[in-house]
Amino acid sequence: MKEQQKDLFFGSLDSAGKAFAQKLSFKIRSRNPNLVIETYLGQANIGKQLKKLIH
Repeated sequence: MKEQQKDLFFGSLDSAGKAFAQKLSFKIRSRNPNLVIETYLGQANIGKQLKKLIH
């Protein structure tokens, strides 16, 4: 399986930030359907994504 390049990455740790990240990514997706957007919520998910970006 070919890995797909991501256009935008959102991450958040706290509850208010998670809600904001979800709303923002939904709004951007609805206006730009060709963008690939990933939203990572919580410390474990953000940590995994950062490790992928570094390597």
